[in-house]
Amino acid sequence: MNFSLETIQWLETNSAFKPFPGGINDALGSMMIHSMKQGMEAEVVKLSQSDHSYVLKIWNRHSRPDVGFQFQLLQALTKRKLAVSVPLGWGVNSDEHHVLLTVFGGTPVSALNAQEMRKLAQILAHINRISQEELSELALPQNEFISYFYPGIEEHPDLQQTLSQLVDQAHLRQDRLIHGDYHLENILEDGNTFTIIDWTNGQLGDPRYDLAWSLLLLRVFASERLATVFGNAYLKEHPMTQEELDCFEAIACIRGVLLYREGNMAIEKNVLKKLRGIIKRNPQLAGMDSLVQA
Repeated sequence: MNFSLETIQWLETNSAFKPFPGGINDALGSMMIHSMKQGMEAEVVKLSQSDHSYVLKIWNRHSRPDVGFQFQLLQALTKRKLAVSVPLGWGVNSDEHHVLLTVFGGTPVSALNAQEMRKLAQILAHINRISQEELSELALPQNEFISYFYPGIEEHPDLQQTLSQLVDQAHLRQDRLIHGDYHLENILEDGNTFTIIDWTNGQLGDPRYDLAWSLLLLRVFASERLATVFGNAYLKEHPMTQEELDCFEAIACIRGVLLYREGNMAIEKNVLKKLRGIIKRNPQLAGMDSLVQA
C-alpha cells in the first residue's frame, strides 16, 4: 500500500476543523505512521505527532465504496453530536486508492460491563431514530435489502427460500438510518467515550435489522449475557413485539449462516455451536438445525 501521504489529492475537507494551518499534506508528511488492524477491503494507519492523532483509511483497488458519501455522513452526524469519528478529509492517493482521514477515536472495546453495554445500545437506538428528513442535506442510499446484505445467496436455495419467506413476513421498512454492521470491532473507546466507525453500510433501512444483526454477533462472538443486556436496553428505546424480534433475529441468523458457508465467518467449533443454538431456540427457524453443518 502506498504511504506517500504528501501526494494525496484531497477532494473534500472539513472546513469547520482546521488543525493543519500549513495544509493537510505538509502536516501528514511529518507524522509518525503506526499500522493498525487491517480488513480485507482497506488498510488503516494511525498518524501521530505530539498529543494529536489521526486515522487514515486506504481502500484497495478492488473495493470501491462511496467514500465521499461516508465523509459527508460523518460530517452530518458529527454536527448532531453523535458518537462518530470527526472527518477531516477524503481523496485519492497516487495509486488511485480512495482514502479517508479522521480524528483518532481510541482503540477497539475490550472488556465490557452491563452499564457500558446499555450505553452502546442507546447509541445505536439514537442512530436508528434518524430519518431522511433529519439528514435532508444528504441523499441517503436505500438499497435492495436481500441483494445488498446477502450477495451470493442464490447459490444456496435453502437459505434463499427461508430468507424470502421471512422478509415477506417482516414487512421490511427502510425509513431510518442504520449502521449495517454495528459490532464490537466497529466501536472504539477512549476513556469513557465511545466512537462508532466503519460506515460503509450506512443507509436507510430497518432498525429492527440493525438490532438483530448486532445481537447475533454479540451472541456468537461475545456472550449471551451481554447480548441480553444490550437487547433489553435497546428495546426500551425502540419497543417491538416478540414476534418481530424473532423474525428479524432469524433474518440476521440466515446472514450469519451464509457468511459461514462462504468462508467469511470464523468456523471455530464454538461458533458453530452457538449458531446452532440460536437456530434451535428461534421459533421462526424450528427444525432447521441442518442449515449449519460442521
